Amino acid sequence: MDRLEGEASRYGRKNINSLDLMKFIAAILVVSIHTKPLLSFNEDISFGFISSIARIAVPFFFMTSGYLFYSKIRKQQGNKQYVAKYLYRLILVYLFWSIVYFVYHAYNIYAEDRDIVQSLLIFVQNFFVDGSHFHLWYFPALIFAIALFYLLSRMMSVQMILAISFVFYLIGLFGDSYGGLIEGNSALSGILDSYESLFVSTRNGLFFGLFYVSLGAFMAIKQAVIKPSVSAVLCCVSLAGLVVEFYVLNTYTEPVDFNMMLFLIPSTYFLVHFLLNTRWPDWNLDYRLLRDSSVLIYCTHPLFMIVYPKAFSLLSMNLEKNYSWLYFIITLLSSFVLSFVIIRLRQNEKTSKLVSLTY
Repeated sequence: MDRLEGEASRYGRKNINSLDLMKFIAAILVVSIHTKPLLSFNEDISFGFISSIARIAVPFFFMTSGYLFYSKIRKQQGNKQYVAKYLYRLILVYLFWSIVYFVYHAYNIYAEDRDIVQSLLIFVQNFFVDGSHFHLWYFPALIFAIALFYLLSRMMSVQMILAISFVFYLIGLFGDSYGGLIEGNSALSGILDSYESLFVSTRNGLFFGLFYVSLGAFMAIKQAVIKPSVSAVLCCVSLAGLVVEFYVLNTYTEPVDFNMMLFLIPSTYFLVHFLLNTRWPDWNLDYRLLRDSSVLIYCTHPLFMIVYPKAFSLLSMNLEKNYSWLYFIITLLSSFVLSFVIIRLRQNEKTSKLVSLTY
């Protein structure tokens, strides 16, 4: 999710194109997590899919951002102007979409006659620590992770940052998928409750994003000596392990969520390794369109998640439960069409300024 990448690195343009293609697929997975397309067929399978395999999407976004970001600053010997531009752009995009979704939040505050001051304070808190809308948490997490990684990279090696961030990731697990393991410990639960009262979740730049950004940067400087076919097999095995991990945690504990799991690490790592090292054919695809639309699909699909359920309820149809497959399809298609329109407007000199902050 990065318009500023422009970095083919030592793997070649075709291989970076493969990352763009996977970003588009990852955006589709994010939409599936939020719309649950399999829910109307089988509730257990639906929950299993969106809580395991589909969760590779966001770690993939973080890891590729770290890989491309570090490839760039390493090539330019830590160009401060590039770093500032990168972060500034992310902040502007986040601000734009926060304003868009604030309109929806403001309407809900008014319609539900909630305490305006308290609601605004909660919105401000979420804006900085957990995202101004449920899906926008990725932006403050990425901004924080990239900024912290860059600062640490001026003082220590990428390997050291990776080791430190892994410790934070392990700690963060207990605020997410492994949260059920500390429920019986009043001291640890108290610490977690105090933390969450301020920072809401461990699904953030410190406990989540920094590790995958660092892992991507590590891949930019150290290529694993394994064949692409082997990395593909290891990715599949890791995904199978991820499903098992989900099943065990969901069956025997009470997880907070499934954003952070151990088997996401090898699944994402071997996926990126496979994409970067495989010889890809010359497919006639607009990879920039795929890359840019992946960002916009991620940002816009909740707009249609607001509109469609209410519209279909007028027809006495429970779109989210009974027609989840349709909900997924129309949300995805609508967000892609809107993304395509925005991209075309940005390419037009007369209208580019109108949509300059959208991605």
